[in-house]
Amino acid sequence: MKTRGIITLCMLFGLAVVSTAEPVKATFSSIFIRGNSAVTPLRDLVLTANLSLAWDETNKTASVSGKSLSVSITVGKKSLMVNGVEKILPIAAFRHRDMLYVPLNPVALLLGGSIYFAPPKVTVSFGDRIISGTLTAPPVQAKIVLTKIPPSGEGENSWGTIAGYVTGINNYSDYRVVIYSVTDYAYVQPWANNPFTSINKRGKFSSGIHLGWHYTILLVKRSYKPEAVTTDEFAVGGDILAITRVTPR
Repeated sequence: MKTRGIITLCMLFGLAVVSTAEPVKATFSSIFIRGNSAVTPLRDLVLTANLSLAWDETNKTASVSGKSLSVSITVGKKSLMVNGVEKILPIAAFRHRDMLYVPLNPVALLLGGSIYFAPPKVTVSFGDRIISGTLTAPPVQAKIVLTKIPPSGEGENSWGTIAGYVTGINNYSDYRVVIYSVTDYAYVQPWANNPFTSINKRGKFSSGIHLGWHYTILLVKRSYKPEAVTTDEFAVGGDILAITRVTPR
């Protein structure tokens, strides 16, 4: 008699139980090519491998644990740590749509998976746990292009204009630009009580700012809360969609 994948065989000298449980199957939430690597959310691989995942927002680091495995992956780093040993990655981990993406091939193997490529199909198995999906075109990335860059300078009485446009997003009214003039620290512009620069219907922006040694421009969601004075250690992810840094010539 077969009941939920378990076949019970009554035999002459006792009872034998043979498991025919079907594999657990899942589908990649996203998988596409970046550079020369297929990338996918780390979460997809971790859940399929039946491991634990934790996120440190302060350090922008994901930690994977379980099955005698300890892995840490940091946004922007072209390496990861596996049981205290550094392993080089073909591309750095990055944030996209609030998920941490990693190069599929090396990370899946380090987590104990087996990979089967039959382009455009990709399948990764962790024993009887399987995840598969179809490679898609890479998403259009948000980008900031500067058309006017102020000179280098510093001080309360310095002043200049910075201008540019953004691409790769829709509904410009849902986003804003945050500009920092950087000297000893990064100072939000043009004022601490007025830290946002609006984007017009054509994707363009312009603002007067106090001068700095160089400038950092962020494309952010409306929910982003900029600090008035901070260090220039911004990274794409969460409410930050794109970053451009420029040093006047």
